[in-house]
Amino acid sequence: MPDETSIEAIEINPFVEADAPTYVDVMDKISADRNLPTTKKRDMLSALRRTLQLLNLDPARTPANITAIKKKMNEIHPAQAGISAKTLANLKSNIMAALRHVGITRHNRRGTKSLTP
Repeated sequence: MPDETSIEAIEINPFVEADAPTYVDVMDKISADRNLPTTKKRDMLSALRRTLQLLNLDPARTPANITAIKKKMNEIHPAQAGISAKTLANLKSNIMAALRHVGITRHNRRGTKSLTP
């Protein structure tokens, strides 16, 4: 049985809100952001697509959850994925930047969410 922070648990968890943002939503927001520099936008979108592909996850069905994706990314070994350690570090950094950019942050220890507009 997957633990509560795994992506598998989030995908099958009946308590996840039906309108919880998915990675497609994150990619759409980033793509539509006219204030984001082109290079940064490209790097964030590429990191999202490549990481979800490495993890064999459907971006339309996978809730954008910073804790779960971070845990899954820590399970990736660069040699098994056919990438360098530096590439993996860049993927992690760009995914975290993408999630923060659209307002998805991890819950703090008191169980409250960050406020987003």
